[in-house]
Order: sequence, then structure tokens, then C-alpha cells
Amino acid sequence: LKPSQSRKNASVPFSKWKARAALVALALAAYAGSFGLGLAQDSKVIVAQDARIREVTTENIKLILTRNYWWPKTGDGLYRPVTTLSLLFNSAVLGNGTSPAGYHAVNFLLHAINVWLVFELAFLLFRTVQPAFFAAALWAVHPICTESVAGIAGRADLLAAMAVLGGLLLYAKRQGYWVTACLFAIATAGVFSKESAAVLLGLMLLWDLSFADGKPRLLASWPAYAAVAASLVVLAWARHAVLGPLPVPQAVFVDNPILGADFFTARLTAIKVIGLDLWLLLFPLGLSSDRSYNQVRLSAWSDPWAWVALLVVVAILALAFTRYRRDRLAFWLAGFFAIALLPTANLLFPIGALMAERFLYLPSVAFAIALVALLSRLKGGRHTVTVVTVLAVLYAGRTFARNFAWNSDLTLA
Repeated sequence: LKPSQSRKNASVPFSKWKARAALVALALAAYAGSFGLGLAQDSKVIVAQDARIREVTTENIKLILTRNYWWPKTGDGLYRPVTTLSLLFNSAVLGNGTSPAGYHAVNFLLHAINVWLVFELAFLLFRTVQPAFFAAALWAVHPICTESVAGIAGRADLLAAMAVLGGLLLYAKRQGYWVTACLFAIATAGVFSKESAAVLLGLMLLWDLSFADGKPRLLASWPAYAAVAASLVVLAWARHAVLGPLPVPQAVFVDNPILGADFFTARLTAIKVIGLDLWLLLFPLGLSSDRSYNQVRLSAWSDPWAWVALLVVVAILALAFTRYRRDRLAFWLAGFFAIALLPTANLLFPIGALMAERFLYLPSVAFAIALVALLSRLKGGRHTVTVVTVLAVLYAGRTFARNFAWNSDLTLA
């Protein structure tokens, strides 16, 4: 993490802009087939059946702000008004109505912005353009992101990730007196897009633990922490006001079978899912929109894959902690993946699904950066360009082919 002299070179800004343009081109090539897709799964409900997004009126905006996400259905336990407002922008302001093309275009635009944010984050870590470009390129075309980008219902993941990445970058740079107010606005927009954006607070703390120069700087950051924490307080108040009077959501066993399992079986199964997530990040071949009942078997003492997954997870965490002083980047990457995945990992509490590719949209950022960092260390990084190029081509091809699965429920099936 030592600053490179190349950062002082006058050609760096120009190189960064060329890198940004190339990243958008790569992402566009991978998702070129998504713009003509139809509506699949939850997209049919939030686009075609939500009357609140048909017209920009005071009444519709009030309904968006004071009703749950799946309104008029009441048993979802979700409150994501920023996501619904973005759909209102598509439908009424851009005039897309129930035509899916405009929604797919905005989804891609949001993903492209996130790719730029990943590039900036990787540049902060590597301090040079080339490895930052490689990391962002791998993430831009990784097939694990297809569900969030090609599926219109993935809008919530895209907006939440944008808030987390943007907020983390703003906190890391901290230039200007307006940072605290901007952090509050970004964090609030994030958690009102999807609840998992609450991980920003943990990622800020992780950044300080990894890269801050001593305790004084950590303590001096309390206004930024307070701003992000305040956004969580606002979310809690809004959720209580909107969702409090509604029926308590009933968990569906077939969507997440660990709901009916004992504590040990449930956690061992959740750890096995983390192992499957890591496998999919490396080899994204068996992609699926349905990971419900019996797609992932419950794990008992005799399940060897669950124990393999546990060993892998423990090994990664042990390596990150034992090399904390010598390798802060490895510590930060392991922590980023863990914190970003924790809300959907079913370890602290069971959620509505056991496993889903959309849960990896933000955590996969750590995977892409870690892969480039590892390749650059092997044999002095002599083969990094070749390996990353091959992987990017394979990932982009898999993503392009996977786009068409999200055309309808039939194509997904």
C-alpha cells in the first residue's frame, strides 16, 4: 500500500479517464443483451402492478413514503421508498410505463456508475491505475452480478451498493467540511433503497482499523460515524411508523428451510452456503434464480461439504487476522466480504431466502480486488494481465449468455 511515484505523474488523470471509458465499454459489451429483455419474477409486480409509479402526483409520492415496498400486499416487512421512487422516475418522468426497456437501461447506468466507484476504491488501495482497472473490469462483467443488473427488481441492490461504495469513498477521502452532511444523505438514501446498506457503518470502522494512522484519527471521525448512525435511527423510526401497524411477516419455510432447523443445523447450512458463494465467485457456471427448498440441502454432522466450507472460512479469517500488521489489504478485503455478506448470511438471524446471487452484488467487490491483488503477487505479477484478460473474457461471455435467462419466468425456468 505504499504510494507509487506514478501517482504524481501528470498522465495519471488522463489514464484514469481512459480506464473509466474502457470499463463502461466492457460492461456494455457484457450487458448488451439486457436492454431488450422483458419482465421476470418480482419485476412483473413492481413495474406492471404498482399503481403508485404510474404518475407523479402528491398522492402517489405520499403512498410511496407511507406504505410498504410491496403495497398493497402487507406482509413483506420491507420499506424501500427510494427504490420505488426510482421506478416512478422511470415510469412517469421518462415515460416508460410498463415497457421494460427503459428500466433495463437505468439498471445498466447504475451498474456502470458502481463500476466507476469500484475503480476509485481499488485505486485508493493499489495507488496505481492498472491493478485498479483490472479489479473493476472483473467486477463489471462478473456473472454473479447478472441477477441485480438484468433483473429489474435488482434496482434495490444497485442503489444500495452505490450508496455504500460512494459513502465509503467519501469517508476515506474526507475532503471538505460538508462530508458529514453528505454522508448522512448518502447513508439515508442507501438504507431507504435496501436495508443491507446499513453495512456502511461497519465498513467505515473497518477502513479505520485497517488504514487509519493511530487512535487519534479514529476518535476524530466521530461526526462521520454519528451521521451514518443517525441514518439508521431515521430508518428505524420510519420502519416503525410504516410497518408497525401492519401484520408481522410470516417466514416461508420453502424459501428458507433453515427456519425449520435446529440452531446447529441452521448455522452449519449457512456456512455451507458461504462456501457455495465463494465457489460461484470463482466458477460462475451453475447460476440459478431459485435457491429455495432442497436446492441447498440442510447440513448435518455428516455433510462433508459443510465442513469443507467451514475450514475455508476459518482459514481465510485466520490468515487475515494473523497477517494484520504485515498485510492490511488482506485484512480489509476479508472484512469487507464478511461485513457486506453478513445481513443476508443467515448467521445472526434467518431471512426470507437461504441463498441468492443478488446477495453477492456488493461482497463480490472484495473478491475482484482480492483476485487481482493475489495475481499481482504471484511470480511478481508477470502473468496478471494474461490471467485477468482470460477471466474477463470468460466472465463477460457467461454474463452475456445469462442475460437472456432474465427475459421472462419461462426463460428462467
